[in-house]
Amino acid sequence: MKRQWVMVIALLATLLAGCGGGATTTAPPPAERTAEATAPPTEPPPPEGPRATIVDVVNEVDAHALPEETWIDAQVDMTIYLGGEVWAKEASTARVGLEESLVRVAPNTIFTLAQPDPDTVQLNLEDGQVWVNVEGLGPGETFQVETPTAVASVRGTRFSVRTTPEGGTVISVREGTVVVSAAGTEVEVKAGEEVEVPPEGPPGQPRPMSLQEQIRWGMAADGNLNTVLPAFGEPSWITQTGYASHPQCSPDGQYLAYFYYRESADKGYVLYDREAGSFLEPLWPEDTWWMDLHPYENLIAYNTGFEIGTANLEDGSIVSYFMLPDGSLYGTPYWSPDGEWLLFQGEIGAPSRSHVFKAHPDGSELTQLTSGEGDFTHPVWSPDGNSIAYLRSEQPGDSAELWVISADGDPQAVITDTHFVPWMYPVWSPDGSMLAAAGYGEGEYGTEGGLWVIPLDDGGTPWMVPGTEGLTAVNPVWYTDGWPMWDLWILPPGTELPEGEGWPLFFEARGEDGGGLWWYAPGLTESAAFYSSAAWGPIWCPEGENVLFGYTEGTEEERLTTIYSFPLISVP
Repeated sequence: MKRQWVMVIALLATLLAGCGGGATTTAPPPAERTAEATAPPTEPPPPEGPRATIVDVVNEVDAHALPEETWIDAQVDMTIYLGGEVWAKEASTARVGLEESLVRVAPNTIFTLAQPDPDTVQLNLEDGQVWVNVEGLGPGETFQVETPTAVASVRGTRFSVRTTPEGGTVISVREGTVVVSAAGTEVEVKAGEEVEVPPEGPPGQPRPMSLQEQIRWGMAADGNLNTVLPAFGEPSWITQTGYASHPQCSPDGQYLAYFYYRESADKGYVLYDREAGSFLEPLWPEDTWWMDLHPYENLIAYNTGFEIGTANLEDGSIVSYFMLPDGSLYGTPYWSPDGEWLLFQGEIGAPSRSHVFKAHPDGSELTQLTSGEGDFTHPVWSPDGNSIAYLRSEQPGDSAELWVISADGDPQAVITDTHFVPWMYPVWSPDGSMLAAAGYGEGEYGTEGGLWVIPLDDGGTPWMVPGTEGLTAVNPVWYTDGWPMWDLWILPPGTELPEGEGWPLFFEARGEDGGGLWWYAPGLTESAAFYSSAAWGPIWCPEGENVLFGYTEGTEEERLTTIYSFPLISVP
């Protein structure tokens, strides 16, 4: 209580003094103000040196602009100064600008912006992968990426640096030349090559870029490092003796079916359980030619020379089958999108070699959809199941017209001015607004005719994909269900996003310089561009988590096919 009283007394004395109590001496006038009030403290100026800017962000990306700052959510237009860092987390990516250069940051990657000397801009990469397009450097200036085991230096190029789980580094180059130094040794890596640097060792010899590295470049496919295929991470794979093709995943992604053949006439379909990691012994006929998986059930439709049937994927048992009266040599039976019908071609004799049919899986309501003379082949459902596209040629092997009919056989469109190869299925875009088909050229069997896109809305005119003139361009694959990162594409000045869904369009290209997978998207690139040396792909698994590619090695009886399954980054 004593302390409380003292406090109160002191307060009262102060109040009395303020009210004029006590001495009456007049206080001197206040001194004139001779200086301005002290200004509030200001933030220190940002450090000198190079600066980076966040261009775009996908999923979960953190950053801090200055050293020792707290990590925060990375925002578009956020500035990163010397010592600042960018961290793309699991299934995430970001694009970062440095003056006229660009950096694509891979998932599970952290880089630090550094400047070891006044003429060098450096990214310190402790773990992960970056793709870089370096432009606009002045005389004597250098851009480099440093990992714990190597330094990659450039003056103007498009390249990637990736750390490995073993502690090494892989550098790959799309354009230009990169100088890689480690353990006192330097090597030059040119376009289309990669080099691996082991932990605490010198760089190895440059080698052709591996398929896995090529697929990763889908994350940064052009000069603006636009993503055209977000396949990233370590793939799983299986190998098959001979040539394996036409793979399909079951709706839940558990099963993989594909066709294989060898020059010795050994051929057939294979069923692989991806969860168990084992091949299954099917019970359907050994002379099965082709198969198609049901859109939402674990069923498969197959054909032999004389029957069409369906089988259960889980135990291989036959569910149903039927035969075409007076016909044989059925084409692949394709399920309708609702799983209620099968669409196929059958040879029925003169005056036409084959016609297009549909039927329920048990053979009921068998309906011939085409009539007249000619060869009617390669029918395929539209995505909504309301239309069917097929090819018609006068004689087997002749150039083909492209026809579109309703699911009941009523004509809807016919393309006669442009001719197509008669041995390759046309492919619908995901929204049903376009078809892609291989053109008929001057090569053997009509090859070298390029790849054509046929718009169906408002009677559009077919056009050839730029860059495919004189190429045999086959097996086109649209990006499934459209591409969710369109709004993040950086387009060249004066261009617009392409119409319709399904871009980019992938396809197999074969020419004098060899083959491989190419891609094209109007507005994003002037002409088709090389993607990878895979034999086929990408093949989408319905569950949306994986994409398949095939890679072949060897020839004839020594040929091997590796089927890779790459994880996909989920894009909201």
